[in-house]
Amino acid sequence: MEQRATVMRGRIFCIIVFLVLFSGLCAASEKEYEIALTKGIYAIETGDYREALEYLAVALDAKPGDRVALLASGIAHSRAGDLEEARDILEGVIEQDPANGRAWYELGIVLQKLGQRDAAVECFAEAGRTGSEESVRKAALSYIALAAGGREKERSYSLGLLLGMQYDTNTTVEPSNPALDRGDEEDFRTIILLDALWSPMRRGGMELETGYRYYRSFHSENSDFDLGQHTLYLKAGYGSGKAAGLDIQYRLAYTDAGGDLYASIHDIMLDAGVEYGEGMETGINYAHGFRKYFDSRPFRDNSLRSGGSDSVAVRQKAEIKGMASLALEYAYEWTSAEAGFWEYAAHRGVLGGDVRGRRWRLGAEVSYEDRRYDEPFPVLNERRHDRVQEYSLNFSWVLTRHVRLGISELFVINASNLERFDYDRSITGLYLTGRLGQ
Repeated sequence: MEQRATVMRGRIFCIIVFLVLFSGLCAASEKEYEIALTKGIYAIETGDYREALEYLAVALDAKPGDRVALLASGIAHSRAGDLEEARDILEGVIEQDPANGRAWYELGIVLQKLGQRDAAVECFAEAGRTGSEESVRKAALSYIALAAGGREKERSYSLGLLLGMQYDTNTTVEPSNPALDRGDEEDFRTIILLDALWSPMRRGGMELETGYRYYRSFHSENSDFDLGQHTLYLKAGYGSGKAAGLDIQYRLAYTDAGGDLYASIHDIMLDAGVEYGEGMETGINYAHGFRKYFDSRPFRDNSLRSGGSDSVAVRQKAEIKGMASLALEYAYEWTSAEAGFWEYAAHRGVLGGDVRGRRWRLGAEVSYEDRRYDEPFPVLNERRHDRVQEYSLNFSWVLTRHVRLGISELFVINASNLERFDYDRSITGLYLTGRLGQ
């Protein structure tokens, strides 16, 4: 009996020692959390946002998932310009605490900086309804009033630059002249893309947008296929809140190949879309265009392709919790040309989607097109019939607020009943993109 009592006293002593040590560790962890959180908030107030994030990381290590530390971390990322990170963190805080008015307010600021004005106004309205702090409610209401009045005067711009390199396994695929000497089919090319956008008017749901895009490619071997294109476009749109929208766009483009004028393009497009449910959108698009092609040394019969084109497309999109999306589209296109053997009608189906993280995006798309030409091709005395499959995959990574790194892969299978038009093609690309403005 005495031995059993001794064992029992030993066990009780061990439990007491464990509880004392555990409570000490908890107290130390709580103290570490409070110190780090206080220093993090102070660093935000003094404008040292990177230091604030370091302290807040310590606080979250000591107390994972703490809403106060997460909210402060979202604010620090927002002030530091890490808008994607800030948005994700603040949305996470709101999921845990939907009545957190400060989180709604800060998310509104982030969305406004990202150019998502309607969503920002909704967040400010929610902050005005749920905010427990009078200062937060007043600030949110002030932002709503500012957004309502500021739209009359708002002007936005965007300037982008893309530098990239592509490896193409079938560089010289040229549908207008299959008898052309193919040269070195595999080739590397450097590409430059410059685009500028200006929205001179946004008022009462109306928006006017104009832009310019310049593209240039330089091949290592096949200089006849060095392409340059100048594109001007003008777009007018009307949006009825988030529910419906209507856009009309005109585009003018001039393309040169190997230093000679290759084509001029005039397009007018009409697009209508309706949003409903949780991230669902249905849309329809009509486009009419005229393309004039020019003869040159490598493209001797190019002008025979000149003519008009019309297309109608319907699409269905679905957004999945702001982290992924799916899209399905069907299009029918018919063309005219100076030579009847270049006229065709085509059915095209596209399935695509993407998934997104805080600093990355992965997209994929699969398409199939059935294209039938109207008249027999000269000499071959048979009408051309192509079945085109395309598979694409692209990945982009946010390096800084204004700079992204991207990689892409495009694989094309053109199965034609005419052997000279039957080919496979793979294009692998690496890109660095910078963008300024809204």
